[in-house]
Amino acid sequence: MILATTNDKYESTPTLTTGSTSDDISNITDSNFALNCTISPPGFQIVISFGSITASYIALHGLFFSDAQRGTTVSASVRDNGSNIKTFNTNSGFSDIFMYFDERSFSNLQIAFTGDFGDLTISYAAAGLSTVVPHGGLNPGQVLPYLQYNFKTKGQLNTNGQPIQQRRRKVPTSVNVNLPKVLASWVREDLKRVFDLYAQTGVVSMLDFESENYPTESWAGFNLKQTKATAFSGTRQLIPVSLSFSASPDYGVYYL
Repeated sequence: MILATTNDKYESTPTLTTGSTSDDISNITDSNFALNCTISPPGFQIVISFGSITASYIALHGLFFSDAQRGTTVSASVRDNGSNIKTFNTNSGFSDIFMYFDERSFSNLQIAFTGDFGDLTISYAAAGLSTVVPHGGLNPGQVLPYLQYNFKTKGQLNTNGQPIQQRRRKVPTSVNVNLPKVLASWVREDLKRVFDLYAQTGVVSMLDFESENYPTESWAGFNLKQTKATAFSGTRQLIPVSLSFSASPDYGVYYL
């Protein structure tokens, strides 16, 4: 598990290198997800530039590809002023992505999306430094929001008890992150940086499986409801920690 510890592009103004929009591109660096930006590609690619930064991740949340269905190839690439650093390919659209790489100084951090996916809406983008949770971080029983059905359905029935109108809306999921055996030094240093980021932006980007090439199995943690750090029996080198977040659902409201 990887947690963002800084977002050095918070409330900055990125540049739309390839693509066009009638929205304010700086909306995507504001953690208010209502201030999104819809971008139209001139062909089959969109490129967004964030400028110079020292970073080990870039995350985008609340993504919606207007024409990407199951079977549509979408490629996401991290670049440094046009030079490719890391690429991920998938066969459908996705709502979150957390691209993790070795910490490096970028002259111009860029994220590129390539494919026949139509317009792309982005709610939030973050980039900066991150921390790998000791001992993997992910524990049995933790909710994986990106693999769940996160719809809430409301509808009406006819006189035969059959559905005639249904409205489905994505809803956030509660995720309890339990870290029973983490180093005290990590809690005192890295976890405090996570809390500082949350205090600044109200959102923490997370990636659950850092070594398995599933960057879309990530989520934006918000509404931090509870944290607990307790003494560990037997040694002072470990501190059990638990966090309770809401996880951002997929983008959009859907009607049947």
